[in-house]
Amino acid sequence: RKEGGFKPLEEVKDQIYQKLLAEKARKEALRTAAKAREMLKKGLSLDEIAKKLGVKLVTTPLLTREGSIPGVASSSKILQVAFALSQGGVSDIVRTPQGFYIVKVVEKKESYVPPLDQVKDKVVRAVKLEKAQAMLDKEGAQLARLAQSKGWREALKALGLKGLKPKNSSYFSRVQERVWGKELIKKAFSMDEGSFDWAKSGGNVVVFKLVDRKGVSDAVVAQLTPRISTTLMDRRKRELLDEWLRELRERIEVKVNQKLWEAL
Repeated sequence: RKEGGFKPLEEVKDQIYQKLLAEKARKEALRTAAKAREMLKKGLSLDEIAKKLGVKLVTTPLLTREGSIPGVASSSKILQVAFALSQGGVSDIVRTPQGFYIVKVVEKKESYVPPLDQVKDKVVRAVKLEKAQAMLDKEGAQLARLAQSKGWREALKALGLKGLKPKNSSYFSRVQERVWGKELIKKAFSMDEGSFDWAKSGGNVVVFKLVDRKGVSDAVVAQLTPRISTTLMDRRKRELLDEWLRELRERIEVKVNQKLWEAL
């Protein structure tokens, strides 16, 4: 255990420098975006503005509302703005965690059902994948039922899967959904010891048996109890504050300056 306090400047100066650098870069990016917006109002094209300001101009392929923009991590907000514009329309400054964007809609195309000959290969692949998945689901459920009544070896033999060999996992917790999959975690933590079940995990169907479960020791519970109490108290405070703010908003009228909000 180490008492809290201020860290020496030598330990944190690199962190402070990076934080200040990131903040300076964000402000500079916002100033550049504001200049670009002013140039647009004066009639300059995006190509001309990009050259004058030395920023990158990217033309995307046609996009869908539920799609993503190549190379842009937080593209949902940009897509929302883009689909609200008419063809040829230019947006205000769009702020995202990665930076600032100005969007121009070059082309709009109505959704349509393409002829079968254009998408035949994709349809065939999708149908095969769907049938294969359905077959895996069916066999997984069947194997789990047989294993429950006859055991692993007899179940694998009955289904002609003698080449498969069961493997034992190490202990895992509820927070390991990324490793095991949400469905498997949910079933494993709600079933009895000795039971069999099946679940989809990482694109595969996994048939499994719950061999053992291990609880949390009293010492760990005693150690975590004060921390849990503090967390729950902080959460309740936030909930009460949110309730108070909702009630306050219902009693007053609020107007938002959208352009100023986007620029902040």
